Amino acid sequence: MEFEDTPLFDWIKKNRAFLLVLLIAILAIAAYERFGPALRDKAQTQSWTLFQTVTAGLDIDENLASSLELARPDERIYPWVVFGATKAALLQRNTNALEILKPELTALSTSNGAWQISSTNGAVTIASFLLERAKEMEAGGGKDFTNPTPPGSRVKLVVTDSLETPYELTVGTFEGAAPVSTELFLSAVEAGTFDGVAIETFGGRTLKIPGLDADNGPPLERDFGYFHLAGSLSMIQKQGSPGEQEADAIQLLLEDNTFADGTSTVFAAILEGLDDFKAAVQAADPETTFTLTSATIL
Repeated sequence: MEFEDTPLFDWIKKNRAFLLVLLIAILAIAAYERFGPALRDKAQTQSWTLFQTVTAGLDIDENLASSLELARPDERIYPWVVFGATKAALLQRNTNALEILKPELTALSTSNGAWQISSTNGAVTIASFLLERAKEMEAGGGKDFTNPTPPGSRVKLVVTDSLETPYELTVGTFEGAAPVSTELFLSAVEAGTFDGVAIETFGGRTLKIPGLDADNGPPLERDFGYFHLAGSLSMIQKQGSPGEQEADAIQLLLEDNTFADGTSTVFAAILEGLDDFKAAVQAADPETTFTLTSATIL
């Protein structure tokens, strides 16, 4: 008997549409399992690149609206662009920028899955928190974005430029708020892995200091209220991996970076020596280099 004469052939013939759909579903699942992770990683990297591009070029006086439109299609980064721009507008008391940002904050405060933070009134969305700060500022008040004086261990950093001019910086740590990051930093200081490392400078705004020498990047320690302000030391977000931090370097901020809040842990701040060092870095010609000569726990 030929296969075409069997009941199975008749069943296949009658159900060929169902079998075709089933085959397509099986192939789709196999393709997703094979290529899904790579596609997600690619999309995440593209989002990170777009975030860097938008925030690096954003000027709330000149191109706020166009920067928001550039970021809007990417749901991963858009809220953080709005949050960072709002922080910048509040710090600068820029009412024109806040008028543009308030409708965006209102929409984000009611969207599903909005990020939340702790406040005196319990958990609230970040968008709602910033919206209230904007309203307070417009009413003549407002919240200053400041960090407390670091209460933890003190460290002396000595930085020398290529002209052999030394700069001494006294650093205080936030051990209670960022215990893991602080411990890694102090351990690296004790081990001497920061001594003699070349510092990378980025536009006179941020310094990258290698030498953390951790086995793994520390977890993101979120304590809302510790901001990425000038003079802060923080971990560095791992490029393309939101929520992860680099294991081999820290950063020192010479200018406020509102867009870094929530992306990496602030674990210390400069108590003495910032002004002279900042002036030297920002006035230096491109050929001048800076080296962290020594780091010592006081």
